[in-house]
Amino acid sequence: MTPLEELLVKWHDRTLTREELAELNAWLSTAEGRARLRQEFAFDANLLEALLAAKARLEAGQQARAFETAEVRESEVFEGHPHRIWLATRRVFRGAKWKLALSAAATTAVVCFLLLRPAENETLAQIEGRAQGVTLVRGGKPVAWTGVMAVKSGDQIQTSAQNGATVAYLKEATTLELHTGTRLRLERTNAAHRLELAVGAITAKVAPQPKGQPMLVLTPHAEAMVMGTEFLLTVNAQFSRLDVLDGTIQFVNRDDGKSALVTGGFFAMAAKGVEMAARSLLEEPWHSQDVGEVGLAGAARLEGDRCTAKGAGRNTCLTKDQFHFVYQALDGDGEVMARIADLQMSHPGGKAGVVIRESLKTAAPHAFLFLRPDGNVEFEHRPAIESKSDRVGREGAPHWLRLTRKGDSITASISPDGQRWTKAGAVRIKMSKRIYIGLGVTSWDNASLATSVFDHVRVLASTR
Repeated sequence: MTPLEELLVKWHDRTLTREELAELNAWLSTAEGRARLRQEFAFDANLLEALLAAKARLEAGQQARAFETAEVRESEVFEGHPHRIWLATRRVFRGAKWKLALSAAATTAVVCFLLLRPAENETLAQIEGRAQGVTLVRGGKPVAWTGVMAVKSGDQIQTSAQNGATVAYLKEATTLELHTGTRLRLERTNAAHRLELAVGAITAKVAPQPKGQPMLVLTPHAEAMVMGTEFLLTVNAQFSRLDVLDGTIQFVNRDDGKSALVTGGFFAMAAKGVEMAARSLLEEPWHSQDVGEVGLAGAARLEGDRCTAKGAGRNTCLTKDQFHFVYQALDGDGEVMARIADLQMSHPGGKAGVVIRESLKTAAPHAFLFLRPDGNVEFEHRPAIESKSDRVGREGAPHWLRLTRKGDSITASISPDGQRWTKAGAVRIKMSKRIYIGLGVTSWDNASLATSVFDHVRVLASTR
């Protein structure tokens, strides 16, 4: 047998080493390799012409997608660019003589590369700004930086230990934030987007993808199928962790094929010995929920003293509230403090801030000190039936906010640095001993979500 035949036989027997798999993929990714493959198996020229005809291309593409759908359901993955098509072929021909299976595998591999290979010169996205310490690799070689750094299908982006990068897709509203120490490869076939995250972390906002063509994100431990959502994916040598803030993602462990549907406000991990399951992004004593009829479900993610919260709702400041509430229960006196580090709101009526409520009911007595996207700071309070809102300053993010409860008195304070505090208002609200205290976000729109990033989040119970 020729070296190429030997590689294909080893592939069929699942005995390929990582180096041999790379060699086989390198063969099949070149015009010379595909031509050699056709010669080795004496493919009929008329068949090849038919495969390249428009009708045959469509049928072959449909068959390939059918194989891929089956593989997604069974969730078995191994490394290599055409792994889904090859794996489907191996299962179809399981039990047949190896030569027949080998010929079928070779045929399918050729179809896969002819029909589904990425458009090599297609520009997918661009790196925004002049990111220091960021390297773009194309064909194994670094690309010299230009004024606008185009990212083509097959390119790899590497960030340094000190710097990240922002990648914006050109034909859709998808953005990727690469954290420090990240290595990410971008690709697009005729079917869908594909990302390979080798190490590091990305925060992604993915635009809705075409039906049946999810964005596929691969890590050494897992794969994620994304139809349009916002998430954080972190990879190291031991595990891959997916945090979802909005939408739903199917997350599959590549080691055992087990999967979980991860929705907004939950995370899952893929690692040996770790159960594949969706878990809340908030740990005790923190909880979160929507208050009132918000239209779109909100979500929150808390890491240490940093919280990212998303909320919808047309909060009217009158008799009923609509917002996303990140809270914990508090018995007696205490305070909540946070710095609003960032606001992402499309409506000027949106708001984010610190909250004290008597209950989780939509018309509960409450106090809400918040920042609007235009920089106005307001203190809203509802002692009994109807809310009142007082404008107490004009400060853009980042800015510090604090609410303090002492008996029936609630005091609002603001600060530019967390050290020098200015009283912004006070109100007497009779509440029960147990209150709910935390952070609130609303978009002033039942059809869209607003996002606020809080840091230095702290809830303190009074020791007096």
